[in-house]
Amino acid sequence: MKLINNLKVSKVLITGPDTKVSDLLKTMTENSISIAIVSDGKVLGTVSKERLEKIERPEEPVSQFINENVITVTGDEDSLYLLSLLLKNKLDCLVLTKRNKILGALTLSDLLYSIQKRAELS
Repeated sequence: MKLINNLKVSKVLITGPDTKVSDLLKTMTENSISIAIVSDGKVLGTVSKERLEKIERPEEPVSQFINENVITVTGDEDSLYLLSLLLKNKLDCLVLTKRNKILGALTLSDLLYSIQKRAELS
């Protein structure tokens, strides 16, 4: 588990848009990663392992199946605000960046964990 600014951050796999679904799914499974960020130098979208497992055309490029609705955050934001942002936009994750470098992803469980820890310290 990685903490950045007191936020639990999920490890992600960063891949290119032309990666085959089957190859990405295999790598995610081998590394116990649930979120992949598709990038060509800039974030193009995200895709969950759960979504990849449902795809019936595993030889297709992952770019055809990504969620292009991406919100990047710095981690300096309040965790309740981040939770609201995630839920309001119906996203699998928020992409955590610093100086245009991808640091990881914030998932629902990450944010709930961070909020719980913050409440315990209060």
